[in-house]
Amino acid sequence: MRPVSSFLFAVTIAISISFTADMPTGVGAGTDPHRKVGWMVRESLTDDAAHISAVAHGDGLTVLQWRVKKGMAMRDPEDEIFSPEKNIQTIQVERKGDEYTMRVAKKGEALQIVGSHKMPDLPNPLFVGLYICSHNPEKVEEAIVRNVQIVQAGR
Repeated sequence: MRPVSSFLFAVTIAISISFTADMPTGVGAGTDPHRKVGWMVRESLTDDAAHISAVAHGDGLTVLQWRVKKGMAMRDPEDEIFSPEKNIQTIQVERKGDEYTMRVAKKGEALQIVGSHKMPDLPNPLFVGLYICSHNPEKVEEAIVRNVQIVQAGR
């Protein structure tokens, strides 16, 4: 069975914008270590859309991951950059043109760059928002995301 995800998106056309939020540690009560919550930037709302996301997994891993083109499979580990730190509180994604940078911080610490990836084929407008995925169609996950900020450059 395919994992089921829930999405909550706003549309943006800003070339330079950042998204920051405090994610829950542990991501719900589920047992799948791949359950996740985080930020996602998508070309469309179709299941197989090109996208880039910065996510906190249930097992504590924090990852910048992407699907380069619509319909492609997600490749592991070719299409991922892992944070060396586990159990991150704050995740930020910054877009400058076609480059996306993920920063993370543990509680009370400053944001640190994990990595960047260029996504030249993502069009404008884009769908941007928070999402949660249980990785188990029989399980519904819940997460409380706090301190959500969406900031356009120059504002």
